[in-house]
Amino acid sequence: MKNKSLQVTIPVVCTRGIVVFPNQDVVIEVGREKSVNAVEEASNHYEGHVWVVCQNDIMIDNPTLDNIYKFGTLCHIKTIRKKDGFMRVTFTGLERAELVEYIDGDKLTMALIQPVTNIAGDEIEELALVKRVAVEFENVANSTTHFPPEVISQLTKGVSAVVLADQFAQYFPLSLDKKQQLLETLNVNERLMLIISELEKEKEMSRVETSINEKVRERIEEGQREYYLREKMRAIKEELGDVSNVVDDTAELRELIEKNPYPEHVKQKALEELARYEMLPASSGEASVVRTYLDWLLKTPWYGLTEDNEDLDLVQDRLNQDHFGLIKVKDRIMEYLAVKQMTKSLNAPILCLVGPPGVGKTSLGKSIARSLDRKFVKMSVGGVKDESEIRGHRRTYLGSMPGRIIQGMKKAGVINPVFLIDEIDKLGSDY
Repeated sequence: MKNKSLQVTIPVVCTRGIVVFPNQDVVIEVGREKSVNAVEEASNHYEGHVWVVCQNDIMIDNPTLDNIYKFGTLCHIKTIRKKDGFMRVTFTGLERAELVEYIDGDKLTMALIQPVTNIAGDEIEELALVKRVAVEFENVANSTTHFPPEVISQLTKGVSAVVLADQFAQYFPLSLDKKQQLLETLNVNERLMLIISELEKEKEMSRVETSINEKVRERIEEGQREYYLREKMRAIKEELGDVSNVVDDTAELRELIEKNPYPEHVKQKALEELARYEMLPASSGEASVVRTYLDWLLKTPWYGLTEDNEDLDLVQDRLNQDHFGLIKVKDRIMEYLAVKQMTKSLNAPILCLVGPPGVGKTSLGKSIARSLDRKFVKMSVGGVKDESEIRGHRRTYLGSMPGRIIQGMKKAGVINPVFLIDEIDKLGSDY
């Protein structure tokens, strides 16, 4: 399909990421010295003919033979506009051309090229492929803005297979390798098959993108709807005098629940109580009960941890600093901590410190906490006459409180404090 007599030597313009196809007009800004010289040389001595070829690496400033593709397009310079040291040149593609010899000069690059012609395939197959391209194009034309209106009208009027393929390749957003592949594919039917596969890919991407956009839109609308309804409900409450227009902390509570890493069952319970709280008038007694419950639920430590000091020598030094003597007691504490460290578990007996007042039971608890770098919480149960103080009150009572242990945990602010239950022997001293 090649005619050696048609070989011509003309100037070369190398482009970055732009492939020019036959019968298409492409505007390119020319700024590199060799490219500017090539345009001027072509205009003055080669009747405006130039070989436009794309670089295979767009980062190269001075491309050599290894940096360009071997297939380009024989073009005619249609218009030239000069501005601020750049040329805005309109190239009209004439025909595909293959490189025969590359002549790289200091000021100008020339090339001996061999124009090539298209290879026609089976006519029936070509008609079927053109029809398929037109159908697929209609499916994606509405979802893409890359095609100029005049190109869309030409494609839908029924142009030849060659023009259809080249127009599509010029304007459709393809990768550089795909565009170059379409330029180098001489068989028209194979070119159309490549285009159909790209249209199918674009259609699938468009479908996925539409699905994603729809999901995003639904979520945004749902959030706006929820916000609108909450604001409307608050306005209605204000009109009825059920809530002060100054105090509305439900949004802050909801944000607190959503942002913090509470266990899932805690979050679910908190959201249920918050929904109840929003529906209750501010003046009702039940609203204060629910609000108090929410405060305790959210301020109880569910996830905060302190990191243990695992240096047992340092632990022993701190115990010795705080207490002189008490050798057996401190040995028992060190055994307990050593076993905890070895097993990485706290499934061990609770330490019970026994002795008369003033021998250092409470201070030993503080010393253990300091030695381990843990928080210390003391709960004294001496004089407790009601089990509700330990177990917690029923929520039906106004001013109901959780038990002493939960109160101590809230005070500690972490889930692993050293917890001292003091005067436990006095707990059951009376009736």
